[in-house]
Amino acid sequence: VIVGSGVSYICKGAFYICSCLSDISLPIGYIWFNEDVFKGCTSLPIENDVRYADTYVVGAVNKNKTSYTIREGSRYIGYQAFKYCKKAKNISIPDSVTKIEEEAFYGCSNLQQIVISKNITSISPDAFSYCTGELVINSKIVEEDCELVERYTGLSYPRTYERSTNFWLDNSQFSKITIGNNVQKLGNYAFYGNGWKLKSVTIPESVLSIGVAALGDCKQLYGDCEQLT
Repeated sequence: VIVGSGVSYICKGAFYICSCLSDISLPIGYIWFNEDVFKGCTSLPIENDVRYADTYVVGAVNKNKTSYTIREGSRYIGYQAFKYCKKAKNISIPDSVTKIEEEAFYGCSNLQQIVISKNITSISPDAFSYCTGELVINSKIVEEDCELVERYTGLSYPRTYERSTNFWLDNSQFSKITIGNNVQKLGNYAFYGNGWKLKSVTIPESVLSIGVAALGDCKQLYGDCEQLT
């Protein structure tokens, strides 16, 4: 299958259970992928226990490994690609990757470190939910300003709370965040409300400004502000 250069969007389950599909060519231009695009495409090539659709990482075929290396040239880490790889301690992401899809690393609860490479410009919601260990951010994605929004908890009576629009860190459990030397700014609300277990943040000399409440409500990091005098 050759996907033409005019394609910018591929819908949910577009190639669902195309079990004989063994080769696909994706265009160089940016593509927005929906869920389960290549689910059940069992003939697509596997390299080091990871299945690929050209530059798209379909996912781990063996979820019991302690380490994964995504091959060079990959551009997209797909929907739920490494979800529940609970034994994984390290997942290496090459600089060629530009987008991480929804729930890509969901539930990787044994991670020691994962690095957001420098060319990543888009990370979908819940990409790192319930991930542990150290998050190293070399991408300038954290320079973008976020906003506080009001969301409903789903309880039987109206109750709201505020948090950042940085939903890719939803429910993350990283204990340490290290900012790379190429980052010059932490945007407004960059990590607001996402520090449930965050105890350490390393900010390099390259950072020239820290935005409004960039680390706000990260209570494990500095304690409850109400106790400050």
